[in-house]
Amino acid sequence: MYFRNEHHRQAFREGMKKTNRKDKETVSAVYLLSAEPCLWRRAKQASVYGKILLNNVRLSGITEDGYILLGAAKDIKYGTKYLTLGDLSDRSLVSPKIYKLISQALQLRRCGLAAVQEVKRGRV
Repeated sequence: MYFRNEHHRQAFREGMKKTNRKDKETVSAVYLLSAEPCLWRRAKQASVYGKILLNNVRLSGITEDGYILLGAAKDIKYGTKYLTLGDLSDRSLVSPKIYKLISQALQLRRCGLAAVQEVKRGRV
């Protein structure tokens, strides 16, 4: 599984302790939100009973990457259209690393954690 850095890996593991692993949309959102430290702090503040209320995440002061990651999380979780295919293909807007994070989140949404773990073991 691809992580932006070690902080992202640790934050994701922390977030998964309180997340239903069968809820693929929430797993994807936790993965994206935990990639950006400021965004992750705000997401935890917007959590109620283990659910992250994405519309309650404060936007002030987050980075451009954080804004893109939050938009992608909302698109995956709620079916909104914050990011278009044109946005994703624009390297000046979405860096290759952020694109890779969003791609990994889409795989999590589609297949869940089990598929990612199977790939890691070389079974898929």
